[in-house]
Amino acid sequence: METGDQQLIELANECKTKYTFPQPVRTDFFKVQVTVIVVFTKYDLLCAEKSKQRRKKFPSEEAAVRKGNADTDATADLEKRVDDYTDFDFNSVKWVSVSTFAKYSDAARRLGMLRTLTKVTRKCLHDVEGDLLVPWVAAQQINAQQKVNYSIDEGFKKYWMDLGKCTIFEGQVLWDCISRIHRDVLVVWNFYDLNQLLSGQEFCADMVKLIEPLLIHSESQSDILPQTSDLVSIASTIAAAFAQVLAAAGIAASVVKFLYERYQKSSLTALCFGTYIVDLTLILHNLFIDTLFQEPPRPVTRDLIDATLQAYKASEASRVWHELIRKIVYQPSTLLRPEEKIADLIREELGMKTVN
Repeated sequence: METGDQQLIELANECKTKYTFPQPVRTDFFKVQVTVIVVFTKYDLLCAEKSKQRRKKFPSEEAAVRKGNADTDATADLEKRVDDYTDFDFNSVKWVSVSTFAKYSDAARRLGMLRTLTKVTRKCLHDVEGDLLVPWVAAQQINAQQKVNYSIDEGFKKYWMDLGKCTIFEGQVLWDCISRIHRDVLVVWNFYDLNQLLSGQEFCADMVKLIEPLLIHSESQSDILPQTSDLVSIASTIAAAFAQVLAAAGIAASVVKFLYERYQKSSLTALCFGTYIVDLTLILHNLFIDTLFQEPPRPVTRDLIDATLQAYKASEASRVWHELIRKIVYQPSTLLRPEEKIADLIREELGMKTVN
Protein backbone atom coordinates (compact mmCIF):
# COMPACT_ATOMS: atom_id res chain seq x y z
CA MET A 1 0.00 0.00 0.00
CA GLU A 2 1.34 3.42 -0.94
CA THR A 3 2.00 5.93 1.82
CA GLY A 4 -0.51 8.44 0.51
CA ASP A 5 -3.31 5.86 0.45
CA GLN A 6 -2.44 4.73 3.94
CA GLN A 7 -2.51 8.27 5.30
CA LEU A 8 -5.85 8.98 3.64
CA ILE A 9 -7.40 5.88 5.21
CA GLU A 10 -6.00 6.75 8.61
CA LEU A 11 -7.40 10.27 8.31
CA ALA A 12 -10.85 8.92 7.46
CA ASN A 13 -10.77 6.47 10.35
CA GLU A 14 -9.76 9.17 12.80
CA CYS A 15 -13.02 10.91 11.87
CA LYS A 16 -11.60 14.41 12.30
CA THR A 17 -13.29 16.01 9.30
CA LYS A 18 -15.56 18.85 10.44
CA TYR A 19 -18.16 20.89 8.58
CA THR A 20 -19.66 24.22 9.67
CA PHE A 21 -23.29 24.43 8.58
CA PRO A 22 -25.14 27.72 7.97
CA GLN A 23 -26.74 29.33 11.03
CA PRO A 24 -30.37 28.37 10.11
CA VAL A 25 -29.36 24.73 10.05
CA ARG A 26 -27.15 24.35 13.11
CA THR A 27 -24.37 26.23 14.87
CA ASP A 28 -22.17 23.45 16.16
CA PHE A 29 -19.63 21.28 14.40
CA PHE A 30 -20.79 18.03 12.91
CA LYS A 31 -18.39 15.12 12.92
CA VAL A 32 -18.53 13.00 9.77
CA GLN A 33 -17.60 9.33 9.60
CA VAL A 34 -16.03 8.60 6.22
CA THR A 35 -16.66 5.13 4.86
CA VAL A 36 -13.48 3.43 3.66
CA ILE A 37 -13.34 0.38 1.41
CA VAL A 38 -9.96 -0.85 0.22
CA VAL A 39 -10.13 -2.42 -3.25
CA PHE A 40 -7.24 -4.57 -4.46
CA THR A 41 -7.54 -4.18 -8.24
CA LYS A 42 -4.80 -6.54 -9.42
CA TYR A 43 -6.23 -9.83 -8.25
CA ASP A 44 -5.77 -11.34 -11.72
CA LEU A 45 -2.00 -10.87 -11.40
CA LEU A 46 -2.01 -12.86 -8.17
CA CYS A 47 -4.05 -15.60 -9.88
CA ALA A 48 -1.57 -15.65 -12.77
CA GLU A 49 1.31 -15.93 -10.31
CA LYS A 50 -0.32 -18.88 -8.53
CA SER A 51 -1.18 -20.55 -11.83
CA LYS A 52 2.45 -20.26 -12.93
CA GLN A 53 3.59 -21.80 -9.65
CA ARG A 54 1.15 -24.70 -10.01
CA ARG A 55 2.16 -25.29 -13.63
CA LYS A 56 5.74 -25.72 -12.47
CA LYS A 57 4.88 -27.78 -9.39
CA PHE A 58 2.12 -29.91 -10.96
CA PRO A 59 2.92 -30.12 -14.71
CA SER A 60 0.30 -32.82 -15.33
CA GLU A 61 -2.56 -30.87 -13.74
CA GLU A 62 -5.38 -30.17 -16.23
CA ALA A 63 -5.86 -26.54 -17.20
CA ALA A 64 -9.39 -26.24 -15.80
CA VAL A 65 -8.37 -27.84 -12.50
CA ARG A 66 -5.25 -25.69 -12.28
CA LYS A 67 -7.33 -22.56 -12.86
CA GLY A 68 -9.67 -23.37 -9.99
CA ASN A 69 -6.86 -24.35 -7.64
CA ALA A 70 -4.87 -21.23 -8.54
CA ASP A 71 -7.87 -19.07 -7.68
CA THR A 72 -8.21 -20.83 -4.32
CA ASP A 73 -4.48 -20.38 -3.66
CA ALA A 74 -4.70 -16.69 -4.61
CA THR A 75 -7.61 -16.07 -2.25
CA ALA A 76 -5.80 -17.71 0.64
CA ASP A 77 -2.55 -15.91 -0.13
CA LEU A 78 -4.22 -12.50 -0.29
CA GLU A 79 -5.91 -13.06 3.08
CA LYS A 80 -2.56 -14.08 4.57
CA ARG A 81 -0.81 -11.04 3.13
CA VAL A 82 -3.49 -8.76 4.58
CA ASP A 83 -3.22 -10.39 7.99
CA ASP A 84 0.58 -10.24 7.97
CA TYR A 85 0.79 -6.62 6.79
CA THR A 86 2.49 -4.72 9.61
CA ASP A 87 2.28 -1.09 8.45
CA PHE A 88 -1.50 -0.88 8.57
CA ASP A 89 -4.36 -2.59 10.40
CA PHE A 90 -6.76 -3.84 7.73
CA ASN A 91 -9.23 -4.85 10.43
CA SER A 92 -10.13 -1.15 10.65
CA VAL A 93 -11.57 -1.10 7.12
CA LYS A 94 -13.51 -3.24 4.69
CA TRP A 95 -11.52 -4.68 1.80
CA VAL A 96 -12.30 -6.66 -1.34
CA SER A 97 -10.35 -7.95 -4.32
CA VAL A 98 -11.30 -7.39 -7.96
CA SER A 99 -9.73 -7.64 -11.39
CA THR A 100 -9.72 -4.60 -13.66
CA PHE A 101 -7.68 -6.24 -16.42
CA ALA A 102 -9.76 -6.15 -19.62
CA LYS A 103 -8.47 -9.53 -20.80
CA TYR A 104 -9.10 -11.38 -17.53
CA SER A 105 -10.57 -14.59 -18.91
CA ASP A 106 -12.94 -15.58 -16.11
CA ALA A 107 -15.94 -13.29 -16.74
CA ALA A 108 -18.13 -15.07 -14.18
CA ARG A 109 -15.45 -14.71 -11.52
CA ARG A 110 -14.97 -11.03 -12.37
CA LEU A 111 -18.71 -10.39 -12.00
CA GLY A 112 -18.71 -12.30 -8.72
CA MET A 113 -16.01 -10.01 -7.37
CA LEU A 114 -17.90 -6.92 -8.52
CA ARG A 115 -21.05 -8.24 -6.87
CA THR A 116 -19.12 -8.66 -3.61
CA LEU A 117 -17.83 -5.10 -3.90
CA THR A 118 -21.38 -3.86 -4.47
CA LYS A 119 -22.69 -5.73 -1.42
CA VAL A 120 -19.89 -4.46 0.81
CA THR A 121 -20.42 -0.89 -0.42
CA ARG A 122 -24.16 -1.03 0.14
CA LYS A 123 -23.69 -2.43 3.64
CA CYS A 124 -21.28 0.37 4.51
CA LEU A 125 -23.68 3.01 3.16
CA HIS A 126 -26.83 1.48 4.57
CA ASP A 127 -27.66 4.47 6.81
CA VAL A 128 -27.58 6.95 3.92
CA GLU A 129 -28.83 4.70 1.12
CA GLY A 130 -32.14 6.54 0.75
CA ASP A 131 -30.38 9.89 0.26
CA LEU A 132 -28.20 8.38 -2.47
CA LEU A 133 -31.01 6.83 -4.56
CA VAL A 134 -31.22 9.49 -7.26
CA PRO A 135 -27.46 9.83 -7.95
CA TRP A 136 -27.14 6.05 -7.72
CA VAL A 137 -29.81 5.51 -10.39
CA ALA A 138 -28.17 8.11 -12.61
CA ALA A 139 -24.80 6.41 -12.22
CA GLN A 140 -26.29 3.00 -12.96
CA GLN A 141 -27.85 4.29 -16.17
CA ILE A 142 -24.37 5.19 -17.36
CA ASN A 143 -23.24 1.77 -16.19
CA ALA A 144 -25.95 0.20 -18.34
CA GLN A 145 -24.36 1.73 -21.43
CA GLN A 146 -21.00 0.40 -20.30
CA LYS A 147 -22.56 -3.05 -20.05
CA VAL A 148 -23.89 -2.69 -23.59
CA ASN A 149 -20.44 -1.78 -24.88
CA TYR A 150 -18.93 -4.69 -22.97
CA SER A 151 -21.52 -7.03 -24.49
CA ILE A 152 -20.57 -5.79 -27.94
CA ASP A 153 -16.86 -6.11 -27.21
CA GLU A 154 -17.33 -9.67 -25.98
CA GLY A 155 -19.31 -10.50 -29.10
CA PHE A 156 -16.68 -9.12 -31.44
CA LYS A 157 -13.96 -11.16 -29.75
CA LYS A 158 -15.86 -14.41 -29.96
CA TYR A 159 -18.40 -14.75 -32.72
CA TRP A 160 -19.88 -11.58 -34.15
CA MET A 161 -17.06 -11.41 -36.66
CA ASP A 162 -18.54 -12.04 -40.12
CA LEU A 163 -22.02 -12.97 -38.92
CA GLY A 164 -23.30 -16.05 -40.67
CA LYS A 165 -19.81 -17.02 -41.87
CA CYS A 166 -18.20 -17.91 -38.55
CA THR A 167 -15.91 -20.97 -38.55
CA ILE A 168 -16.12 -21.34 -34.77
CA PHE A 169 -19.69 -22.68 -35.07
CA GLU A 170 -19.20 -25.02 -38.02
CA GLY A 171 -20.72 -28.45 -37.42
CA GLN A 172 -22.73 -27.33 -34.37
CA VAL A 173 -26.51 -27.17 -33.97
CA LEU A 174 -27.65 -23.60 -34.63
CA TRP A 175 -29.66 -23.35 -31.43
CA ASP A 176 -26.60 -24.40 -29.41
CA CYS A 177 -24.71 -21.51 -31.05
CA ILE A 178 -27.48 -19.06 -30.16
CA SER A 179 -27.62 -20.42 -26.61
CA ARG A 180 -23.91 -19.76 -26.21
CA ILE A 181 -24.36 -16.17 -27.38
CA HIS A 182 -27.32 -15.82 -25.02
CA ARG A 183 -25.30 -17.00 -22.01
CA ASP A 184 -22.27 -14.85 -22.75
CA VAL A 185 -24.32 -11.69 -23.26
CA LEU A 186 -26.44 -12.40 -20.16
CA VAL A 187 -23.51 -12.84 -17.79
CA VAL A 188 -22.35 -9.28 -18.51
CA TRP A 189 -25.47 -7.81 -16.90
CA ASN A 190 -25.11 -9.63 -13.56
CA PHE A 191 -28.84 -9.69 -12.75
CA TYR A 192 -30.04 -10.90 -9.37
CA ASP A 193 -31.79 -13.87 -10.97
CA LEU A 194 -31.87 -16.62 -8.37
CA ASN A 195 -34.39 -18.69 -10.35
CA GLN A 196 -32.37 -18.27 -13.57
CA LEU A 197 -35.42 -17.00 -15.41
CA LEU A 198 -33.33 -15.17 -18.00
CA SER A 199 -31.48 -18.33 -18.95
CA GLY A 200 -34.58 -20.52 -18.71
CA GLN A 201 -36.54 -22.13 -21.51
CA GLU A 202 -39.54 -19.82 -21.29
CA PHE A 203 -37.49 -16.66 -21.82
CA CYS A 204 -35.49 -18.30 -24.60
CA ALA A 205 -38.77 -19.22 -26.31
CA ASP A 206 -39.88 -15.61 -25.94
CA MET A 207 -36.70 -14.49 -27.69
CA VAL A 208 -37.25 -16.99 -30.53
CA LYS A 209 -40.80 -15.70 -30.89
CA LEU A 210 -39.43 -12.21 -31.54
CA ILE A 211 -37.28 -13.29 -34.48
CA GLU A 212 -39.76 -15.85 -35.85
CA PRO A 213 -41.43 -13.51 -38.40
CA LEU A 214 -38.08 -12.72 -39.99
CA LEU A 215 -37.21 -16.39 -40.36
CA ILE A 216 -40.62 -17.36 -41.75
CA HIS A 217 -40.75 -14.53 -44.28
CA SER A 218 -37.13 -14.68 -45.32
CA GLU A 219 -36.61 -14.76 -49.07
CA SER A 220 -34.35 -17.77 -48.58
CA GLN A 221 -36.77 -19.81 -46.52
CA SER A 222 -37.67 -22.18 -49.34
CA ASP A 223 -34.07 -23.35 -49.47
CA ILE A 224 -33.36 -23.46 -45.75
CA LEU A 225 -36.66 -23.82 -43.89
CA PRO A 226 -38.22 -27.19 -44.78
CA GLN A 227 -41.96 -26.91 -44.38
CA THR A 228 -43.64 -29.24 -41.93
CA SER A 229 -46.70 -28.92 -39.76
CA ASP A 230 -45.88 -31.78 -37.46
CA LEU A 231 -43.70 -30.70 -34.54
CA VAL A 232 -43.70 -34.25 -33.21
CA SER A 233 -41.81 -35.41 -36.30
CA ILE A 234 -38.75 -33.41 -35.27
CA ALA A 235 -39.06 -34.00 -31.53
CA SER A 236 -36.35 -36.65 -31.67
CA THR A 237 -33.79 -34.01 -32.58
CA ILE A 238 -34.50 -31.65 -29.69
CA ALA A 239 -34.94 -31.80 -25.96
CA ALA A 240 -38.54 -32.79 -25.24
CA ALA A 241 -39.06 -30.17 -22.54
CA PHE A 242 -37.88 -27.30 -24.71
CA ALA A 243 -39.90 -28.61 -27.65
CA GLN A 244 -43.01 -28.35 -25.50
CA VAL A 245 -42.11 -24.79 -24.53
CA LEU A 246 -41.64 -23.84 -28.18
CA ALA A 247 -44.91 -25.49 -29.14
CA ALA A 248 -46.74 -23.74 -26.29
CA ALA A 249 -45.34 -20.44 -27.51
CA GLY A 250 -46.88 -21.12 -30.92
CA ILE A 251 -43.57 -21.06 -32.77
CA ALA A 252 -43.80 -22.49 -36.27
CA ALA A 253 -42.44 -26.01 -36.66
CA SER A 254 -40.42 -24.90 -39.67
CA VAL A 255 -38.58 -22.36 -37.50
CA VAL A 256 -37.89 -24.97 -34.83
CA LYS A 257 -36.59 -27.25 -37.55
CA PHE A 258 -34.26 -24.53 -38.78
CA LEU A 259 -32.92 -23.84 -35.28
CA TYR A 260 -31.99 -27.50 -34.85
CA GLU A 261 -30.25 -27.84 -38.19
CA ARG A 262 -26.46 -27.72 -38.31
CA TYR A 263 -24.92 -24.26 -38.54
CA GLN A 264 -24.76 -23.04 -42.13
CA LYS A 265 -22.85 -20.11 -43.58
CA SER A 266 -25.74 -18.13 -44.99
CA SER A 267 -27.46 -14.76 -44.93
CA LEU A 268 -30.38 -16.30 -43.06
CA THR A 269 -28.06 -17.48 -40.30
CA ALA A 270 -26.59 -13.97 -40.11
CA LEU A 271 -30.12 -12.53 -39.95
CA CYS A 272 -31.01 -14.94 -37.13
CA PHE A 273 -27.86 -14.08 -35.16
CA GLY A 274 -28.07 -10.34 -35.75
CA THR A 275 -31.70 -9.91 -34.73
CA TYR A 276 -31.34 -12.21 -31.72
CA ILE A 277 -28.30 -10.26 -30.46
CA VAL A 278 -29.95 -6.86 -30.93
CA ASP A 279 -33.24 -7.95 -29.34
CA LEU A 280 -31.52 -9.62 -26.38
CA THR A 281 -29.16 -6.70 -25.70
CA LEU A 282 -31.91 -4.07 -25.85
CA ILE A 283 -34.31 -6.11 -23.72
CA LEU A 284 -31.66 -6.75 -21.07
CA HIS A 285 -30.82 -3.04 -21.09
CA ASN A 286 -34.47 -2.10 -20.60
CA LEU A 287 -34.88 -4.73 -17.90
CA PHE A 288 -31.80 -3.43 -16.09
CA ILE A 289 -33.17 0.13 -16.09
CA ASP A 290 -36.55 -1.12 -14.82
CA THR A 291 -34.92 -2.88 -11.86
CA LEU A 292 -33.14 0.25 -10.64
CA PHE A 293 -36.22 1.59 -8.90
CA GLN A 294 -36.91 -1.63 -7.00
CA GLU A 295 -35.89 -2.29 -3.43
CA PRO A 296 -32.56 -4.13 -3.14
CA PRO A 297 -31.55 -6.78 -3.97
CA ARG A 298 -33.76 -6.03 -7.01
CA PRO A 299 -34.65 -9.59 -8.03
CA VAL A 300 -35.71 -10.48 -11.55
CA THR A 301 -39.30 -11.74 -11.64
CA ARG A 302 -41.43 -13.27 -14.36
CA ASP A 303 -43.83 -10.31 -14.18
CA LEU A 304 -40.98 -7.88 -14.71
CA ILE A 305 -39.66 -9.87 -17.68
CA ASP A 306 -43.14 -10.06 -19.23
CA ALA A 307 -43.68 -6.32 -18.83
CA THR A 308 -40.31 -5.54 -20.44
CA LEU A 309 -40.99 -7.94 -23.32
CA GLN A 310 -44.45 -6.52 -23.96
CA ALA A 311 -43.13 -2.95 -23.98
CA TYR A 312 -40.40 -3.94 -26.44
CA LYS A 313 -42.84 -5.79 -28.73
CA ALA A 314 -45.21 -2.82 -28.72
CA SER A 315 -42.48 -0.35 -29.66
CA GLU A 316 -42.03 0.72 -33.24
CA ALA A 317 -38.28 0.47 -32.71
CA SER A 318 -38.22 -3.32 -32.66
CA ARG A 319 -39.86 -3.54 -36.10
CA VAL A 320 -37.63 -0.81 -37.50
CA TRP A 321 -34.44 -2.47 -36.27
CA HIS A 322 -35.47 -5.84 -37.64
CA GLU A 323 -35.93 -4.37 -41.09
CA LEU A 324 -32.65 -2.48 -40.88
CA ILE A 325 -30.84 -5.65 -39.87
CA ARG A 326 -32.37 -7.46 -42.85
CA LYS A 327 -31.05 -4.75 -45.17
CA ILE A 328 -27.60 -4.94 -43.58
CA VAL A 329 -27.44 -8.72 -43.84
CA TYR A 330 -28.61 -8.83 -47.46
CA GLN A 331 -26.44 -5.92 -48.54
CA PRO A 332 -24.11 -6.33 -51.55
CA SER A 333 -21.12 -8.49 -50.79
CA THR A 334 -18.81 -5.54 -51.44
CA LEU A 335 -20.01 -4.03 -48.15
CA LEU A 336 -18.15 -5.94 -45.46
CA ARG A 337 -18.45 -6.44 -41.69
CA PRO A 338 -22.24 -6.32 -41.13
CA GLU A 339 -21.68 -6.96 -37.41
CA GLU A 340 -20.21 -3.47 -36.97
CA LYS A 341 -23.30 -1.88 -38.49
CA ILE A 342 -25.54 -4.01 -36.28
CA ALA A 343 -23.54 -3.01 -33.19
CA ASP A 344 -24.11 0.63 -34.13
CA LEU A 345 -27.86 -0.02 -34.32
CA ILE A 346 -27.78 -0.95 -30.66
CA ARG A 347 -25.76 2.13 -29.74
CA GLU A 348 -28.05 4.39 -31.79
CA GLU A 349 -31.18 3.06 -30.12
CA LEU A 350 -29.71 3.78 -26.68
CA GLY A 351 -28.41 7.22 -27.59
CA MET A 352 -24.80 6.13 -27.43
CA LYS A 353 -21.94 7.25 -29.64
CA THR A 354 -21.71 5.15 -32.79
CA VAL A 355 -18.42 3.83 -34.15
CA ASN A 356 -19.07 3.76 -37.90
